[in-house]
Amino acid sequence: MDNIGFLVWSSDLALGEDGNALIARFLRKTCSLVQTEINEAGGIGGKKMKIHYTRVPKGQEGIDRVLEKLWETPDIAFANGHIGLAPNQKLLEESDMDSHIIFSSAGGSTHPNKFNISRTSQATKVPAIAHLLAKRNPDARIFFIHDGRRVANYEEKLFAAHKGEIKSLNFWDYQETPEIEENLAPVLTEIGDEDVVILDVGLRVFKHVFDHLNETGKCPLVMKMFGSIEGRFSKIGFPLIEMTGDNAFPYLDFEDIVRRSEIPMNETEKSFLKDSAWRLGPPLLAAYAARQAGCVATEKGQFLDDMRDALNAIDGKRDFFIGKQLAYAFEDNVNQAKTNYIYQFPQSLQTPGAYPKIFYPLQFFPGRDEATPIIVNYLYIDILRITNIDIGDGTWSAEFYLDITSPHEKPIDIVKFNNLSSINPKFEVKLMWEREDQKDYNKTFRYYVVANFDFTPEADNYPFDWQHIFISYSITDQSRFGIIQPTPEAMLDREFKINGWQLKDSTTGVLRKKATIYEGSDLHQTIDVREEARVGWTLTRANSVTMLKIGVPLFFLLFLVYYTLFSPFGSDNNAFGILTTAFLSAIALYFSTERPQPLRMTTIDLIFLCFYVLTGGTIILTAVGLATTASIYVMLMSALKVLIPLGLIGVSVFLWLRIRSSPSKIRIN
Repeated sequence: MDNIGFLVWSSDLALGEDGNALIARFLRKTCSLVQTEINEAGGIGGKKMKIHYTRVPKGQEGIDRVLEKLWETPDIAFANGHIGLAPNQKLLEESDMDSHIIFSSAGGSTHPNKFNISRTSQATKVPAIAHLLAKRNPDARIFFIHDGRRVANYEEKLFAAHKGEIKSLNFWDYQETPEIEENLAPVLTEIGDEDVVILDVGLRVFKHVFDHLNETGKCPLVMKMFGSIEGRFSKIGFPLIEMTGDNAFPYLDFEDIVRRSEIPMNETEKSFLKDSAWRLGPPLLAAYAARQAGCVATEKGQFLDDMRDALNAIDGKRDFFIGKQLAYAFEDNVNQAKTNYIYQFPQSLQTPGAYPKIFYPLQFFPGRDEATPIIVNYLYIDILRITNIDIGDGTWSAEFYLDITSPHEKPIDIVKFNNLSSINPKFEVKLMWEREDQKDYNKTFRYYVVANFDFTPEADNYPFDWQHIFISYSITDQSRFGIIQPTPEAMLDREFKINGWQLKDSTTGVLRKKATIYEGSDLHQTIDVREEARVGWTLTRANSVTMLKIGVPLFFLLFLVYYTLFSPFGSDNNAFGILTTAFLSAIALYFSTERPQPLRMTTIDLIFLCFYVLTGGTIILTAVGLATTASIYVMLMSALKVLIPLGLIGVSVFLWLRIRSSPSKIRIN
């Protein structure tokens, strides 16, 4: 095998051609970025990884396309993608599983080369639904619309305590729109505002329910267990609770690769991509597992055997894999890193076509034996002023209001700011007010905060630099105080005072960190995975004072240097006097110019370096010419009259390209 191939595929969604083309373009570009990232880190099994991305249709045609790609590319050792649940199950049956390791969330196969990467725990949804029903009228009617799978497997346990009427409706047999509409019509007519609608079906069914409720203005409580709604409805005009394995608050690793793709997109389009970006995880997972286990790709069969062991060694206890979007840990080929999130959709945040979601006040996370309820603390930052951005020390200062909604009496004590400055420590807090919410008995606290924070400066292009500053925060002890609500995109503060800089972009998301801990007298190894929420702002320097201070003097000094080229042969003192003065003046100007510390080669340094080279070269060639004959002198001066402008043009183009690259150097993760 010259390369280790990894097949990644996607099929079209109900997004129209433009939406599906965007997803395909994004996956094609990011697969290339991931491939480069893997190979720069050493590849996989001692060889380069080659990621083959292909867009396929749905159904049997998509299956045939994937199978054809597997057959015609013998170097492919891994594969993952999605065509649909049933087609993916059929694909597993028709594939030569002995020749590939396939990552799939579909069931139906127990082959040792099949790794189940499903991330949602269906059992965990049961106590969450029970909790929500308990807060409702105990006699409320329940319309349970499902397809006989997932939560439907727990139906008896799900409604054991409910006293009201329960209507269980299986829509698995209804595939075409006319028969779906025909069988839904009497149900939709019957639903009232006091009822509960539980949807565990795909978009083909629940879009009819959503459209009906939006059009009629009915407001039953709707709980959705499956399927994506992003960009598919103009509004959500009814109370909606969503249970999903997807984190609505993007991981910063995903945000970073979106930026690196350099594909223009709005927030709705980004949500499409977030639903598709999980495909980038398995190639990185395979490469990581091979490195950790020291697998060597010599013979394909043996390599696959070694990789099975290597993947199962990432068991969540001794090791844990964190990808761009998802995390994985395996036991007997089944992903154990399950997640479940419960969201609500405040109508106060909705705009036409956009319906931001936030955490429901209580979450149920998968535990070893049963689901664990977790309290949510809501935290929002309102920046007032940003000052003292120091790219030398890597510090900045901020004044802001901090709003915390929490059941805890003193929530400021349970919040940890992870990037408070250690170089210039400052953290001053003043409680402004507190108010109790009679609806859920939480309190909202407003604090006034003045603090200094660290950041990672990117000084290469000073004074044309771009910087990313951020505030990182988390709960001090999740097991005691619950989790934190990351700031939704719609609530990210973009209006504040900041002198000398321009706001170019803003980000909000979650950063995951993994640490290895050695415990006990036997120093056994455990893995600690923590998450921190971040809000950040990308800035570009707007103050042109520095360039005026150096640009104007350097222009005149360069003019003097060029002027000496017209000095006649024999004018030694005049030419050398001007050139020496210009050279020394540039040195003095350089040391009087503000530069970031510690010293490093910045754009401003390169500007002066180029001036020194041009001036120094002119001095040397002038001295050579004056030491020879008049004809040689004239020839050298004539050459310099052409070379200096050409050199300036070349330097200008180089600096322009360097400065233009500033945004791409920013890493928000």
